[in-house]
Amino acid sequence: MQEVDADLTALDRAIINAFQGGFPVVERPFDAAAAALRERGVDVTGPELAERVRELDEEGILSRFGALVNAEEIGGAASLVAMHAPEDRYEAMADTVNEFTAVAHNYEREHPHLNMWFVVSVADHPDPDKDGDDRVEEVLAEIEDATGQETYNLPKVREFHVGAKFLVDGPVPEGDVDLSDLGPEVTSSGRDTLTPEERDLVVEIQGGLPVTETPYADVAAAIDADVEWVLETIKRFDAEGKVRRVGVIPNHYALGYTENGMTVWDVPADALDEVGPVVADLDFVTHCYERPRHAGVWEYNFFAMTHGRTEAESERRIAEVRDLMDDYWDVGADDWDTLFSTRILKKTGIRIADRADSNTACPAPRPRRHRGPRSVEAGRDPAVPRPLGRDGGRVRRRVRRRAEGPRLRRGRPRRRRQPGVRRAVAVARGRRRRRPRRRRRPRRRGGTGPRRAGGGRRRRVDRPTRSGVGGRRDRRRRGQRRRGVGRARQGYPRQPD
Repeated sequence: MQEVDADLTALDRAIINAFQGGFPVVERPFDAAAAALRERGVDVTGPELAERVRELDEEGILSRFGALVNAEEIGGAASLVAMHAPEDRYEAMADTVNEFTAVAHNYEREHPHLNMWFVVSVADHPDPDKDGDDRVEEVLAEIEDATGQETYNLPKVREFHVGAKFLVDGPVPEGDVDLSDLGPEVTSSGRDTLTPEERDLVVEIQGGLPVTETPYADVAAAIDADVEWVLETIKRFDAEGKVRRVGVIPNHYALGYTENGMTVWDVPADALDEVGPVVADLDFVTHCYERPRHAGVWEYNFFAMTHGRTEAESERRIAEVRDLMDDYWDVGADDWDTLFSTRILKKTGIRIADRADSNTACPAPRPRRHRGPRSVEAGRDPAVPRPLGRDGGRVRRRVRRRAEGPRLRRGRPRRRRQPGVRRAVAVARGRRRRRPRRRRRPRRRGGTGPRRAGGGRRRRVDRPTRSGVGGRRDRRRRGQRRRGVGRARQGYPRQPD
């Protein structure tokens, strides 16, 4: 256990130690988590626990609270990249690299040649014949053109361990309190792609869960979903590997772990299968990968990330890793190295949204529904229609005055508006559709003979006067169909409200 510089209470230390994974996925998770702490001698209630987690998040002791999304299982691709930046152009090159939106992390590390290390995260390639790795190569080509320096792509060949957990001195020293068995029973979907609803959920939770007594219900409300579905999906994601863990994610810098050492090893191929799992089991190793070599430039194929509060502590942990390696192969002085990070150049996180979008299956076409009236929440006054031709403003004013109710004019109620205004109100409230403007046809006066000075009898000669096709009955029926009125009588299915 390690003492930290931060002023932490016993409850704070219990939270950090207990819930770096295995947080319950139930509607009121803090009540179940508080009950587990009380069983271990920490007196706290659910609301008190939620409040303290919120304060730790606001104080920066926690990076976030919620689900740690595994971006590789969501879609797209990511890769670690090394590059040499000359000392006289280092700052300019760092700015150039950081301008690429695909670059998520960028660190300056101690190495005589490869002194800039960054992570490239991309969505799936738009070309169906290519994948995310092809897109990574395209981004690296663009970076090389912009900087004039060669890049060395080091994608993950095999993952032995990923789990950055930082325990402190205090209650629950054994670490995780696993409550992941609580909640609904789930089974794997067997799908590699996401549904549109799952995509919305991933984007909503990638930055953490709301620190409230009902975080999953708040997520459900944010994406307009049922809380039962949110619980089942997050728990299924945890089982499928799309979510690595659910809990608190400490800020290791705030806990005093400032020595970030990336140890690299030239492990023989016949010993790699045994060395990888053993090193991954060390509690201070947070990341452990196999990566490719680059002949003549980079001869290491095994990465193990360690963290410590002081340089001496980091050196002791690195020595422990070397002693463990000596049990499987003869480690020489040139067979390993340690690259300490000296400066954070960029840290924006993995762009989950773009990667999820590229791996989202197209939804099935939804049946058309009656949209109903436009609500106030949509940003418009439901009583005010859209502009109607040249006189739209005048009509809007009339409708607004009518919606406000009758006004007294010289002691009398305001007179009823004309039918055109009543129709505009109906259109605005969604009860009627807007009628397209028609070009008025000139009327003919006085029948078929020459126009007389007195006018004479007016008669429509452009349409038949009978009640068949083109007559009153037919026009009335067409108007009913246009407005959606009387469709049941005409044999049409009734539209849902």
